[in-house]
Parts: sequence; C-alpha cells; structure tokens
Amino acid sequence: MSHFNREMSSANTMSKEEYLFLLKDFYKDLNLPYKYQDRNENHFRLERKCLPGISLNLVEFRVPYNLRYLNPDHEPIFSIGFMIQGQLDYIIHERKYSFNTGQNNIIVVPNEDRPSLLFKAHTFYSYRSCIFERDYLEHLFSRYPEKLKALYANYQNGKYSTLKPDNLINTREIQFIIQQIDGEFAKPQPDDLYLEAKILELLSLQIQSSTCENFAAFNLKACDRDKIREAEFLLTKDLNQAYTIEQLSREVGLNTKKLKMGFKQIFGNTIHVHLLAHKMKRACHLLLKSDLNIAEVGLECGFDNASHFSTAFKKQFGVRPLDFRRGKSNMSSISKM
Repeated sequence: MSHFNREMSSANTMSKEEYLFLLKDFYKDLNLPYKYQDRNENHFRLERKCLPGISLNLVEFRVPYNLRYLNPDHEPIFSIGFMIQGQLDYIIHERKYSFNTGQNNIIVVPNEDRPSLLFKAHTFYSYRSCIFERDYLEHLFSRYPEKLKALYANYQNGKYSTLKPDNLINTREIQFIIQQIDGEFAKPQPDDLYLEAKILELLSLQIQSSTCENFAAFNLKACDRDKIREAEFLLTKDLNQAYTIEQLSREVGLNTKKLKMGFKQIFGNTIHVHLLAHKMKRACHLLLKSDLNIAEVGLECGFDNASHFSTAFKKQFGVRPLDFRRGKSNMSSISKM
C-alpha cells in the first residue's frame, strides 16, 4: 500500500475546488493509508491508518466555503462513526440525515449508494470513523451472530441501514476511548493491536447501548441509559474516587430512584455489588500480575486499609489475598467473575 503524505503551507488560500480535490483523494480508496495536515487559519486534517481488516479515519477541518462532496463508487461499507464536533449532513436516496456534536451510529451503505456529504462554511468538523472490510466483518459475524444479525443481513443484501434511526449519544466512556485512540494514533509507531481492541470496544458499546438490554421494565429512555452508563464509568474509572449514590445522581443528572433501578436493570446488580465485583476483579489481577504488597493492592482497589481489603476479599472468595497469591485459592469461583 502506498502512503499519501502531503503538507501545504498555503492551505488558507486554497480554492473550493482544491478542498474538494483533497476530499476526493482521501475517500477514493478507504483501504489506503493517508495523511494530509495543515495548521493554518483553516485547520484541515485528513488521516487514515489501516489495520488488518479495519481502516481508522480521522477528519478535522474548517473551510471558508460551503462544500458538497459526492462519494465515489465503493464497495459496501460497514462503518462506525463518531461526531466529536460540528453537524455533518449527508444525503442518501434524496433523504437528508444528520450527525450532530456528541452523536454516533453504525452505518451500512450498499455499493450502489453514493452519499453526498454537506459541509458548511466556517464550521469546525471533527469526526472519527472505523470501516470494517468484508472478510473481517464476516469473521466478527461468525463469532457474534446475534449481536450483528440485522446489520450484517442488510450489509449482505445491499440495504442502507443504521443501528438506530436516531443517533446514539457519545457517553463519557466512549469519549474516553476516542481520546485513547487519538493518543495512540498520534504516536510515530501506533500499536495496531491496541487500536483494534479499542475499536472493538467502541463497537461493543454501541451495540450494548441499543440492543443488549430489555428496558421496558422501567421505561428507560435512550438518554437515561447513556446517563446510567456514564455513572458506571465514573464509578469504576478511579477506584480511589468514592461516590455516593447521591453524588453519582447529581453528576449524571438522573434522580436516585431511576439511577438505582436502571443500573440494576442494565448491569444485573445493585451499584454496590457491581462496584465490589469490579474491585475484586482488579484485586485478583494485581495479586497475580504485580509485585505490590497486600496493603498496596487494597489501596489500589479503593480500600482504606489492608484489614478491610482482606476481609472483603475472603468474604467474596473464601480465601485471604495472600493465600490467593500463593495459589491456594479455588480458582473456579474466581474465573466466573
């Protein structure tokens, strides 16, 4: 694969046709690495990294013209997209769709469809997308058929579709993963395995957000589900940052009753039990993989002292942390976590 890498110091004087040429050059082959970037008045960055079976695309720009770009002929596209900033409008089958700031979706575009992308003058756009090649997608479907059944069928049958008619919300967890991807992307030699894992994590979160739970029992709206996932992310991101339910409720903007009932509905446990299980899983990892002493492991997992940690660990697994480290535990009970 060739690598396109072009710098243009006078990008702020470029014509409308030159901007359209760059977009055409970027989108003409989604399986080729690509890099164009300028840091002048009209910030313009188009970059693509190709992993085995996945292309990771980063688009950021602000231009002084209204642009309408018609995508070229292409293979069927299965793409996960995340709008960081701006409102990206696109037209398929003479119908207009929009991606707004903080939204995401999974999009299937047949090869006979050629979307028109609409960009407004003097508007900053920041967008990330990951496009899965056919063989990679087939492999994913063979492993997780129930997760991808409807979308994969539309991909096979040449039918335009999205995961949800209304876009999903970029939760804090999704935003954090995108930041991790951007950080790795910026390295001189990004870790492909790390990027692939993060992309699959994003795909999993999108599917969970739309299909993995039955929300009828407590009538949870999509925005409520996203807030509850934000609460779970805050709860487990830093185990030394303790939250009360009231604090979590205020942080995500959901009343305590809906937070507690919705949390159990989505995650299958109360907030307290879910957090404890997360702490214990982290503790097991540190006991086996680190040189930290028992007190230090307890502190890393949010326990005030070694005694409290040892008591909680033994109650959970029936052995003390030290015995677990020495291999005297019943691993079957722990492997089910």
